[in-house]
Amino acid sequence: MEKKGGKIKLMPEDSHYEPIEITKGMHFKTQGVVTWVVRKTV
Repeated sequence: MEKKGGKIKLMPEDSHYEPIEITKGMHFKTQGVVTWVVRKTV
């Protein structure tokens, strides 16, 4: 996700796809899976 100049875009990892600009009239939900987590060991 990217926010610039008041606009929000969903940014693809795959360069074959275009970013999707999110507008006020859109209804959407983001879902995802955590694939990598870094934790500090004390």
